[in-house]
Amino acid sequence: MTRCLAEYVDAGNRYHVGTDTWQVVRETGQYAQITGGGRGGRVFLDRGPWSSRAEGILILPTCAASGL
Repeated sequence: MTRCLAEYVDAGNRYHVGTDTWQVVRETGQYAQITGGGRGGRVFLDRGPWSSRAEGILILPTCAASGL
């Protein structure tokens, strides 16, 4: 599961832009050791198309630590 915190501003002419941060907060099973987070940005119109981009890093357990 990830947690995302986004903030938006009105950019005028019916455009809205936003930035966000995301973080891995809870995983189970084979994904239990994954940690990480990142940031993103987006733009959208009131009644139209939108665009977004997210980037970040996931930290996976090493093979030795996972018993593989």
